[in-house]
Amino acid sequence: MNTIALSEDLNLLQKSLLLGIVLATSLLAMGAVGLLETLLIIGLVLAALIIFRWPEYGIALLVAGTVTNIFGVASNVHGLPGIQLRLTFGLAFVLLVRWAFGREKPARAWAFLPILVLAYGVSLLSLVHVENLDPTLEKLTEQVRDISTVVVLALSLTSRDRLILAIKLTVLSMGIVAMLGVGQYLTGSFDQNMFGLSQASMKQIAGSIQQWRISGALPDPNYYGQVLAMTLPLALFLAIYEKPIFWRIAYFLCAVAILAASLLTFSRGTIFAIAAMAVASILTLRARWWLLGAALMIGCLGLFAMPSAFIDRIALIVQATQNLVMGEQAVSDPSLSSRIAVMSTALYMFFDHPFVGIGLGQYPILYNQYALALGVNPGAEPNAHSLYLETLAEEGIAGFVKLGMLIILAFTVCLRSVRYFSFANQKHDASIALSLCISFVGYLASAVFLHGAFIRFFWIEIALLLSLSNLSYAATPRPWGIRNTDERSSNMIHRALAPIDLLGVLRERKLLIVATTLAFMAVSLIATPQFTAESTLLYRFGREYFPIRPGEEHRNWGENVQVSLDAALFTEMHLLRSREVIESTISKVGLDKLATSQKSLLDQMQGNASGIANDVLSLSKNIGAGSTASPSKRDVDPAVAIAKSLAERLRIRRVEGAAMIAVGIQDPDPELAEQIVAAHIESYLAKRQQLFERDPSNFYTAEIAKAQAELSSISEKMSSLRLEQGVPDEAVEHSVLSDRLIALERQRQSMGQADVPILLEDIKKTREALFNLNAMTSTMKLLEARYKTVTESLERMLQEQHRSRLDSAYVRELGPTIEIVEPASFSSRPSGFSRPVRMILGGVIGFMIITAALMGYAALVRRKKDGFMSDYAGRTKVKVVF
Repeated sequence: MNTIALSEDLNLLQKSLLLGIVLATSLLAMGAVGLLETLLIIGLVLAALIIFRWPEYGIALLVAGTVTNIFGVASNVHGLPGIQLRLTFGLAFVLLVRWAFGREKPARAWAFLPILVLAYGVSLLSLVHVENLDPTLEKLTEQVRDISTVVVLALSLTSRDRLILAIKLTVLSMGIVAMLGVGQYLTGSFDQNMFGLSQASMKQIAGSIQQWRISGALPDPNYYGQVLAMTLPLALFLAIYEKPIFWRIAYFLCAVAILAASLLTFSRGTIFAIAAMAVASILTLRARWWLLGAALMIGCLGLFAMPSAFIDRIALIVQATQNLVMGEQAVSDPSLSSRIAVMSTALYMFFDHPFVGIGLGQYPILYNQYALALGVNPGAEPNAHSLYLETLAEEGIAGFVKLGMLIILAFTVCLRSVRYFSFANQKHDASIALSLCISFVGYLASAVFLHGAFIRFFWIEIALLLSLSNLSYAATPRPWGIRNTDERSSNMIHRALAPIDLLGVLRERKLLIVATTLAFMAVSLIATPQFTAESTLLYRFGREYFPIRPGEEHRNWGENVQVSLDAALFTEMHLLRSREVIESTISKVGLDKLATSQKSLLDQMQGNASGIANDVLSLSKNIGAGSTASPSKRDVDPAVAIAKSLAERLRIRRVEGAAMIAVGIQDPDPELAEQIVAAHIESYLAKRQQLFERDPSNFYTAEIAKAQAELSSISEKMSSLRLEQGVPDEAVEHSVLSDRLIALERQRQSMGQADVPILLEDIKKTREALFNLNAMTSTMKLLEARYKTVTESLERMLQEQHRSRLDSAYVRELGPTIEIVEPASFSSRPSGFSRPVRMILGGVIGFMIITAALMGYAALVRRKKDGFMSDYAGRTKVKVVF
C-alpha cells in the first residue's frame, strides 16, 4: 500500500510539474513575463504541490525560518516580501483543503484557540486609551501574525514525525548559522556577512575594551544569544536520541557550534539562560549527580575558554549589584547604567498606570518624558530591556496576567504530556517534550534582560509546547476510564461539544456576556475626551555650543569641546522641562485656568491606585524601620502642585532621526492645550536666549576699546622713558657708553696712577649712565612684550568680532537657530479614536474577552471529562532518563 501511495504521489507531482512548466512556457511565449519570472512561477508551483502533498516540510520551514530569522534576512537584507505571514496563511489554506478532502485530522489544540483569542483581546484594550495609535497598531498587527503562526502550528503538528522534522530542520539551520559565526570569529573575516546570515559588530565589552560580537542572522547579538540558548536543548536531545551515528555526530557538532556561538555573542543574558537551563535539567532529569558534575565541568571549561574581556564583562554585574545594594548610584559600565535607567523607568510607568499600562508599543514614545522627570539618561535606548517589565509598563496588571496565563498554560501542557509519556513508557516522546520545556525555560530566563523586540520566538515556543497535547492524545488509546459526566453538571459544558458550540455558549451565558460588553462600553462613556496640542522645534546648533574666549585660538569641535548632536538635544530637553520655564508658562497661562484642567477618568483612577501603592510602600518601610508614628504630611502649595502636574503632563520627546524636539500636551479644552504649548515654547525661547543667544557685540566693542587704550598707554610710557633719558635709540647709546667706559679704563691703566679724581669721576658717571640705560632697556623690553601680547589679542578679538557678525548675518539670512516647524495646534477630534468608536471598540473587546474566557473554560472542562489524564497518571513523577 505504501508503494502504491508513493507511486500515486510521484505521478501527481510529475503531472503538476508538467502543468506548471506548460503554463510558464505559455506565459513566456506570450511575452507576459521574462525568463526569471518563468522560473519563479515553476518553483512556486512545485513548492505549492510539495507542501500540499507533504505539509510537514512547509511546517518545518515555517518553524526553522522563524527561529533562525532567515525570513527576516530575506526581507530586510535582500528586499523580498514578508515570507512568514504568507507561508502561514498558505499552510492554513493547504491544511483546510486537506481537511476538506479527509487527508488531515483536526487537532486537539482547537481547545487552546479561545485562550489565544482572550490574550489578543487583552492586548486590544490599549486601543481604548492610547493617544498615539501608530505604534499600538503596529504591535497589534505583529501579534496577529504571531498568533496566526501559533494556531497553524498547533493545529498542524499532529504527529511525532512532524514535530521531530521541525526540530531537526531548526537545529540544522541554527547549527549552520552558528558555524558561520564561529568561523567568522576565528578567521577575523567580519566584513563578510554571508548574505546576511553571519553579521557582526564592534561593541563595548567592559570599560574601554571594544570587541567584535557576532549576531548571526539577527541585528543584535543579545537576541541572537537568546535564540541560540533556545535551540541548545533541542540540539542536545537530537545528539543523544538520533539513531544513525552520522546524524548523531552532525547534531552534536551543531550543539557545540551553538554553545560556542553563544559565548561569542558576549551576551550576559545568554549565560544566565544557559545556567537556568542547566539547573532545570538537573532538577528535572534523572542521574542528577552525573548531570551536576557534567555541568560543573563544562562550566569550568567554558570559563577557561572565555576571553578575559567576557569575564570582566560578567564581573561588572557583581560590581553594579554591590553599588545598588550599598545605595551608590554610579555604575561604571555604560551598558548596565542604561539598562538600569530604562528598567527603573518601566517600573515607574507601571506604578503610574497599574491597571492597563501606558498602552501597547507606547514605551519608546513616553520614555523621554519619564526620563526627564526621573533624572535618568534620556539618551538611553528607549526599550524596557525586559519582557516582564515591558509588559507591566505597557499593559499593566492585565497584560502581565495574560503573559503569565500563556506561560502557565504552556508549562502545564508540557508537563502533563511528560507525565503521560513517562507512564506509557514512551521515553523518547517524553524527552522531546522535556527538551522543549527546558528550551522555554531558557527563553524565559533570557527575557528577564531582553524586551519583546523579537516576540515571535516566544510565540513559536508556545506553539511547539501546545502541540504536545496532540501527540499525547494521539499516541496510544486511553486505557483509563472516563470520569462520570454527572460529577460536574453544567448546561454550558454540555453544550460545549467538540468542536465547541459557540451558539450554545452564547445562549447559556447571554446575560453575563451582555453585562460585560456594556461594562466595557461604559468605560468609553465615562472617560473625558482629551485633545492634543503639539509643536515641533527644529534646531541648527551653532556657537552657543562652541564657546570661544577672547584671545583663545579658534579650534575645531573635537579639540575644544566634545558635544554631540544627541547631547545637545538632551540639554535642550532638560531646559524645556526646567523649573523656571514651567513657572514662566504658568504665569503666562494663568493659575486659575490650569487649576481647572483635568485628566481623564482612567488616568485619575490609575493615579489614585498609584498613590495607594506608594502609601502602602512607605508604610511598609516605616514598619520595617521600626517607626510607630506615621510622619505628618505638609500642605502642598497649590502653585507647586500645579507646576508638578504640568511638568508631568507635558510630552517632550525627540523626533527620531532628526534634530527636532516635539512639545505637546493633552487637555479636555483644546484651546487651553494650544495656549499652554504656545506659552511654554515662548518661555523656553526667552530662557534660552538669556543663556545661549546673548548679543556679543557690546562685549567685543568694550574689550577692543580696552585693548586699544592699553596699547596707547604702553606707547606713551615708552616715549616718555626715551625723552627722560634723552636717548632716541637705546642700542646706539649703549654702544657709545660701552666704548667710552672701555677707553677711560685703558687711560687710567696707561697713566699708572690708581687715584686720579677727575678720571674716576668720569668712570663713575659713565657706569651710572650705562646702568640706567640697561634698566631702561629692560623696562622697554617688558613694555614691548606686553604691547605685542595686547596687539595679538586685539587682532584675535577683531577676528572673533568679524566671525560673530558673519554668524549673525547668517542667522538673519537663513533663519534662527531654533525654528518652530509646526505651531501649536489641536486635533479636531479627541486623541486616539473618537468616543463613539471607543464605545464600539470597547464593546467588541469586552464581548471577545468574555466569550473567549467562557469557551476556553468549557473546552478545558470538556478535555478533563474526556479523560485527558487519569489520576494515576497525574501522580507519576516527572523523571526522564537522558
